[in-house]
Amino acid sequence: MKRYLFYSVFLVLFVYSFSFSQSKGGRWQFENNGNDTAGWDAVENSGNLQGDAVFDSTGPLQEGNYFLFLDSIYVHDYFKADDSDDLDFDNEDIGISAWIFPLAVGDDVHWIINKGDQYTNPKTTNYALRLSKKKKLEFLIRDKNNKAQTIASTFNISADKWTFVALFYDYAAGKVYMWNDPSKAPVDTLGFTQEYFSNDDPLSIGSWYSSDPALPSTKDFEGRIDDVRVGTAINQIIPGSTEVAGGNEVMKPNQFYLTQNYPNPFNNQTNIKFGIADDVHVCLDVYNILGRKVKSVVDKNLKTGSYSFSINTDRLNSGIYFYHLQAGNFSSTGKMTLLK
Repeated sequence: MKRYLFYSVFLVLFVYSFSFSQSKGGRWQFENNGNDTAGWDAVENSGNLQGDAVFDSTGPLQEGNYFLFLDSIYVHDYFKADDSDDLDFDNEDIGISAWIFPLAVGDDVHWIINKGDQYTNPKTTNYALRLSKKKKLEFLIRDKNNKAQTIASTFNISADKWTFVALFYDYAAGKVYMWNDPSKAPVDTLGFTQEYFSNDDPLSIGSWYSSDPALPSTKDFEGRIDDVRVGTAINQIIPGSTEVAGGNEVMKPNQFYLTQNYPNPFNNQTNIKFGIADDVHVCLDVYNILGRKVKSVVDKNLKTGSYSFSINTDRLNSGIYFYHLQAGNFSSTGKMTLLK
């Protein structure tokens, strides 16, 4: 009876945790598919290649074994995810990040991500991240008067190398933060007080979608894009980081963290990364949807630092599982999907 009660309470806590911790957005890792692999969003916003866009595995790689490749010899090649409420933001915090390897910078505007339609009148852009003609990272929204509102980084983006780019708009504080290194504080803290609102149009990665059949996109990105993230919290777009605090300050990375397993969904084997800020006893376990522990991954004392563990699930059936990290007083849970 006690055992049954434990499982029941455990399951309730899982359901409670996920029902209140999920938020909007998505994550696209391009592991030879268009799946949304985010663990924080409510809907799987999977997408599809458009035009001559491909998933490529030619080195150098940045994250995983594939990336989205948009060849400069083609036009109207991009990645598109259909509209959903999960991808729309209305006067609220929003974060966007990606790894990019541009082949062309400074010759024109190049869109990294855009939620909107270029062809309609008025045009729509709920939010966008792009490379400007001045080689800057630029955040853009389209206001209620159909006017594009932009704000740009102080740092430049270079061609022919992988660069991390990230943006977080703290709407209530009227601040935009921009990064070019996921392990450091933001380079820019900029004032930005613009209202923005949702639309009924797709999210495009690597272009600005157009509903005109003769011109289905504009100002395409040229090069490689990987691990695109959209969320409502900084630690969703930069794992291991914390929320903006103290006005113009950002707290130092919190080394107590648990990231989304990769790949996800997965077949038999996946990896989980976490970090601990103190020398503590660490337990990392896998549970099924009934709250029963089906695998113990870690159960030992570990020193301060970041860790990565590979999980083999040969003896488990397809389905949804939860992985739970307990490190001293720190506790965190993730959800993963096993497909065989």
